Amino acid sequence: MKLRESHMFLSILTPTYNRANKLSLAYNSLTCQSFKDFEWIIIDDGSDDNTDKVVQDFIKENKIKIIYKKSPHGGKHNALKIGYNLAHGDYFLELDSDDSLYQSESLAIIKQCVDKTPSNYSCICGCFIDQNNRIFPRFDERYIDFDTETFFNTITSTEKNYMTNMSWVLSKQFARSAVAPQTVELLPYFPENVIGLRRIMATKDFHLRLYNAPWYRYNVYQEDSVSVDNKGAPVFWYEAKSILEDFKSWGLDNKYKDFFEQKLEQLFRFKPNNVSLYTLYKIYKKIGYQRYFFSTSKKKILKYIFSINHSYICIFGIKIYKKHRK
Repeated sequence: MKLRESHMFLSILTPTYNRANKLSLAYNSLTCQSFKDFEWIIIDDGSDDNTDKVVQDFIKENKIKIIYKKSPHGGKHNALKIGYNLAHGDYFLELDSDDSLYQSESLAIIKQCVDKTPSNYSCICGCFIDQNNRIFPRFDERYIDFDTETFFNTITSTEKNYMTNMSWVLSKQFARSAVAPQTVELLPYFPENVIGLRRIMATKDFHLRLYNAPWYRYNVYQEDSVSVDNKGAPVFWYEAKSILEDFKSWGLDNKYKDFFEQKLEQLFRFKPNNVSLYTLYKIYKKIGYQRYFFSTSKKKILKYIFSINHSYICIFGIKIYKKHRK
């Protein structure tokens, strides 16, 4: 990954929505960096708190270069697309609004890793630290190299895989090779791992190097996280739908059969309330798995069509209410 001639090495992209009280975590981790050849691009996804004031105060301090853009609320995926268009760097790093870099040398280490990585590599990544100071992933080598096949083998065979959560440093060409689509309904974010897989498949000679070094501190705040289950169910449904359609079009459904069947199950399990069974069936039919829809999901279909609880009976998805027993 040889650095091309440019006035900016790295663009750090932070989409944010009503996170004014947490942005200082990222800001403080950036202002203390020993390596300074970067810009911080903050894309405000229509926040209605005091995010703009907090960011303007950061800008007034003039410690690092900051680009601030406020846009109508459209989800994290749309905010990132805006950020990529604003970026001047040769490489991109996404930094969530509640996360931070691990130490003051993180960017210097990233620069060193870029310099020693072969020039044909699309991206590099490092480990991350969670809230309990645990490092993911754990391995003994200085680094691990992946091409398209070894990457897909890894993510489809690991029960709990952290590859998509790690701090990827993307070359400009690789980052812009695939972006999130405009979705019919508003999502908090389009599944990021889907975009990552599409980038890989759009790259003729994909190579990734995973360094055994922590760069990134990953935090989860249950009260406003878009990735927790109760808020993220539609995201998991879109993830399954997209991966099923993509794997089918790429001819990978038989090669990664177990993984593909997990996504078939996930598609049904996280079906949003506004998606009918007929719509679900059409998706299975589109990918040629309508037989799976009937055979594997028979009990769940019957449960959905005829469901009874203490307050209503549901027939063919229509709730018929009855009085509570006294």
